[in-house]
Amino acid sequence: MNLRQLECFLAVADELHFARAADRLHLSPASVSEAIAALERRVGGPLFDRSSRRVSLTAHGLRFLGDVREPFTSLARAHENARTRALGSADLVVAHTPELGQLMFPPLLSASWRRRLPGLRWRPVLMHTPQQMAALEDGRADLGLCWSASTRSPLNTVVLAEVPIVAILRAEDPLAAAREVPLSALRTRSLLMTPRSDNPFVDSVIHTELVHGGVSTANVEEVGRFDELTMHVAAGQRIGLHPATIAATNRVPDVVFRPIAKPVIQVTICLVHRDDRATAVEPLLMALREIVGDLDLLAAQRV
Repeated sequence: MNLRQLECFLAVADELHFARAADRLHLSPASVSEAIAALERRVGGPLFDRSSRRVSLTAHGLRFLGDVREPFTSLARAHENARTRALGSADLVVAHTPELGQLMFPPLLSASWRRRLPGLRWRPVLMHTPQQMAALEDGRADLGLCWSASTRSPLNTVVLAEVPIVAILRAEDPLAAAREVPLSALRTRSLLMTPRSDNPFVDSVIHTELVHGGVSTANVEEVGRFDELTMHVAAGQRIGLHPATIAATNRVPDVVFRPIAKPVIQVTICLVHRDDRATAVEPLLMALREIVGDLDLLAAQRV
């Protein structure tokens, strides 16, 4: 038995719904189901009655809930108290996605910004968005730098910029001749995107627009990392889909970027923090807000 299994159990007991519990914990429903199944094996019986219509606690589950609720709450409180005491001397932990860290941290590490933020101690930790949300909630991270995310209290989201989704094309592709690519033009093309698990919320936004535009999601293939997209496009006949920031980090020749249009698809660059950490992260938040304001996020439209 571990704390993650107990956390999943309490979330499902509160929500009486596996998908809502998973959303609350920023986990996949499959992960929550696996945690509950493992916990049920440890405690010797089913904790929930499951049907296609409803979820309810068994008698065994009700007794177990009564036994663990208060101890778990006390343990969580002790963890938060210890974290609060340690914050005075600890570095701020900034969780970030691979691309946004590569894009925004170099200016922050420059001599000019070090002079503007004397004494500020922080360290970056690479995490995809779902892991960031979990780390922010349980105190392992103080600030998250990510694409659009679904958050709830005690997390607070600050939108830094809106960024269009672009088509990544070989320069010789006929679609590259236009300034923008209508979504309908992608209906018969093979598409490449980064893994859905990197940010399920952004993935759902893009996939919803693809479906509405008549683009079959069966034509979408996942590529392991964002910085592999342009190489795969250059090596074949497929088209990549990604936020326009990829143009700023692209190093592959004969690849161009065209905004998706009709409809325009946009995502946001966000900073996420706990409400109780707003004062501590304010200097970093303001610095990153200024840095993103200086970036040319629409450069892809002029390539």
